Amino acid sequence: MNNIINKTLLSIYGIMLLLIGVLLVPYHIVGGRGNEITISDAKYAPIWKLMNGRDEINGFHPIYELQIQRLLYEILILTLIFLVLYLLLKKHEK
Repeated sequence: MNNIINKTLLSIYGIMLLLIGVLLVPYHIVGGRGNEITISDAKYAPIWKLMNGRDEINGFHPIYELQIQRLLYEILILTLIFLVLYLLLKKHEK
């Protein structure tokens, strides 16, 4: 029984990592020239959207910047949540 729970928990963790690490990465848009540089709020999008160079905002081609620190925090929090769940289930089994 415990083996099934561990596999299920690991599968859910893997799916969540895929979502956070590839399909919903945090980024912000930097655009403008010279003193007119603007940074927009954080948004979430698939990682391949950050490679799009065809967009144009107010005549400028924006740069999509991945927020690595925020992404690492999200992965760390997710890992800690699943670690606590695993330890609680392991303790409950004994």
